[in-house]
Amino acid sequence: MRKYHFAVGGRDSPVEIGLPRAEEHWGTVLAAGQGEVETVPGATLESFRNLIGATQIDLIKVDIEGAEIAMFDTASDDLLCDVAQITIEFHDFMEASMGPDVRRVIDRLTGLGFFHVVFTRNFHGDVLFLNPRLIGLSGWYRWWMRYPVKYSRGLRRLSSKAFA
Repeated sequence: MRKYHFAVGGRDSPVEIGLPRAEEHWGTVLAAGQGEVETVPGATLESFRNLIGATQIDLIKVDIEGAEIAMFDTASDDLLCDVAQITIEFHDFMEASMGPDVRRVIDRLTGLGFFHVVFTRNFHGDVLFLNPRLIGLSGWYRWWMRYPVKYSRGLRRLSSKAFA
């Protein structure tokens, strides 16, 4: 495994990342002057892929604190079609106005042939996309992911909260 010090998003320019306060467990993209920040190189997904010399990508895990829409808006269809699996935490649970943009990204990936499952109930905080052209997905597997896997995870979460 190699680590790269980049913020992948919607532009090829430095990005200010807000450093988490003690009570938080994550950082976020901040507007200038909103707190302690670290400036890191920024890259689009396309630029980052070219930089590391990747061709086919097995997995992209997207949890980039609201910058996911810009990242997908700048990614080409060809690049996305070379990805086997994408898992995304959309931040529409923090900003409901993102809903139409989230739907647009989901519709785009579905239109490119991805199979998807939304694992969260009210928003899109946990969405899985699988590329059938790169991963063998039988009808049985799709049904199993969309119903038993999705709902058993939800039932486990709900029951753990009820008995906590």
